Parts: sequence; C-alpha cells; structure tokens
Amino acid sequence: MQGSVNQIDQSILNVNDSHGKQVTIHKPLKRIISFSPAFTEILFAIDADSTLVGRDDFSDFPPSALSIPVVGDAFSVNLETIVELEPNLVYLSFDSYKHDIENLNIPVLFIEPSKSVDEVLQNIELAGDIFDKQENAQQLIAGIEEELVLLDNRLEQISGSPSIYFELDPGLWTVGPSTFIGDILARLKVTNIVQENDGEFPQFSNEMIIERNPDIIILAHSSSSHLSQLSAEVSTRPGWDNISAVTNNRIYKMDSDLINRPGPRIKQGISEMAKLIYPNTYE
Repeated sequence: MQGSVNQIDQSILNVNDSHGKQVTIHKPLKRIISFSPAFTEILFAIDADSTLVGRDDFSDFPPSALSIPVVGDAFSVNLETIVELEPNLVYLSFDSYKHDIENLNIPVLFIEPSKSVDEVLQNIELAGDIFDKQENAQQLIAGIEEELVLLDNRLEQISGSPSIYFELDPGLWTVGPSTFIGDILARLKVTNIVQENDGEFPQFSNEMIIERNPDIIILAHSSSSHLSQLSAEVSTRPGWDNISAVTNNRIYKMDSDLINRPGPRIKQGISEMAKLIYPNTYE
C-alpha cells in the first residue's frame, strides 16, 4: 500500500501511511531523515536532497549520499542522533522503530517498499508532492514510462516464455511473483520458476531448482564477486550440470541495487535485464 495524499492548503499535506494512519506534513520540509535507500535515491533524483540530514546505512547511492550522517539501519537506530538532527520528518520503509521515533514527537511517514513498478511511480509522485518538486517528479516518471513503452514494443515480437531463476544470494534465496522483482519478471515475459504458493522470498533447495530446470539464471548477489567466479561456483553445484541455464551458459550477474531497489534506477535495471534475457532482440 502506497501513500495517498490530501492537500489541505499549500503548506499542509495529509498523507496516509501504509498502516492507513494519516500523517500531517507541514511544508516546506527542511530536515529529513530517510530509512529507505529507494526513497533516498528519489530525493536526489528530484533535486530534494538538500533536505536530507540523516540516512540509513544502506542509502549509499548516489555517492554524494555517503557524506550524510548515518543514524541506523534495519537492525539498529541511534535515537539520540535523530533528536540532535532535529528532523521535520522521518521516512521509514519498515516499521521497526516507528513508535520509538514517534515517542520523540517527531513525525514519521511509514511507506512499505514498492511491490510493483507502478508503485515506484506512485512513490516518486508522492515525493514530488511532499517536497514541492512536482515537475521534477513528473519528468522522472515520464522517463521511466518511456523506457517501459520501448520495452513493451521490443517484446511484442517475442514468442515463448523462458523460465528464470532469480538468485538473491548463495543460500538459494529467491523471489516470488508477488514481489517487486516478480512484477519486473512478469513485465519481461519470463516464467518465474517460483510459484505464488512458494511465498514472497522463499529459500529453495538444490533439488527444487534442478527439478524446475530454469532456462536462465540471474545472480543478483549483493557481494562484488566477479561473474566468472559466480558462474563457476554455480556450475559446480551438485546436480546443476544438467540445468538448462548451466548447459547453455545462460548465467548472468546483475548489479543487485539496480533491480532489487525500487527506486529511480529501475529504468536502467529493467533495460539491462531485458538485454540479458533477449540478446538477439537488442543486437
């Protein structure tokens, strides 16, 4: 569920968070803390980053974000530092510290991570409304929508639907259809070997992957391992030598942040994945 907006006047904005709670935002906002790498990227992309005074440890892009003080991550938070930074709003994509921060009399906007490309566009629009950067937000949205139209046009000629295994880490954690990445895979007209009843982020076994025999394997590990090392490691997993993706050398590595992070760079991530899956179409 994404935030919905009710504009009372030019200086007051009511936004419903992902729990359905109404959060009143008094504009202009001058001091923001973001506990969301995707939202942090959106702020930079719409030129609202001057408001950012604190971030979570995972908000590491663009590089200029690294100069902003870290106030916590998904596992811990420094409440003292948050108070010292005197934020007008704290944006959370998980609700672990929601009540702790609210108890400091600091407004908190909790928006769950986007589960679809459409929700990413809604989040960009929301940021534009919050920071009065509507024109910049619409330009960003238009650029992403243009890429999606180009993708759809290219895929019109595609027949068949290759099966795909999308690996988050070497522990064989993967993604289901009802996730953000699942939505992207559907847009790319591939068949996810993970089924709806497997869950959103299931851990597969060797046997399950061998049985479902993916045509393509995409490795989106957060580690910086080189593709050659990862491909060799995957190829030597017990029984994987008979998997179609292995025998046909269709193992690819992607920058995990481009595709796992539901922010402005999905335009690049979707394009890069499409080129890996359909190389002939992009020749």
